[in-house]
Amino acid sequence: MPPSETKASAERSFELERIVFFSDAVYAIALTLLAIELRVPELAQEDTAGLYRALLAEWPRFLAFALSFWIIALFWIAHHRYFRYIKRYDYRLITLNFLILFFIALIPFTSSVLGEYGDSAGGIWLYAVNMLLLGLSDAWLWRHAATRHHLVDAALAPDLIRALELRTLTTPLAALVVLTLSFLIGGLASFGWFSILIFRRVLERRDSTNF
Repeated sequence: MPPSETKASAERSFELERIVFFSDAVYAIALTLLAIELRVPELAQEDTAGLYRALLAEWPRFLAFALSFWIIALFWIAHHRYFRYIKRYDYRLITLNFLILFFIALIPFTSSVLGEYGDSAGGIWLYAVNMLLLGLSDAWLWRHAATRHHLVDAALAPDLIRALELRTLTTPLAALVVLTLSFLIGGLASFGWFSILIFRRVLERRDSTNF
């Protein structure tokens, strides 16, 4: 490979690393901010039974924290996987990556609202819309990068591209499930997020591709 091409390849690799490192920082900060909403109960005096009752009363916030931590972790894993296969970048990729990071950075806020108002339609809908738009942004990025091998390795198997594309739809589908359940069972609709596990399990059985 001529020196000029080697230099250009190294520069592209460095720029992709910058995108990944910056994204990793946003994911890490979002995960850290989630814990800020976990409040320590204030008791007038030492009271173990009272402390347990107070902690139990905080279960909606703990549930919102655990749910959001898990979802952010899933999206970080997906992001890591995409950039394992993405070999080039363009400005649309950067823009779409920032769109994903916008919705990731918004999660601590919508998670806080869910923890505080998870028994109301407004809290559930706000969080679900955040997840819906995040999932669609994630799908958009991968589709832009992988369609006709635009930014990924030309040798990347079509079955793998399709499998990853289908997996990007699990969170948007779960968001639609939660939005639907909110009209039927109110605050319990948040448990509909566990449908992500069901959708992923179905995809794993459908496609045994190792990725």
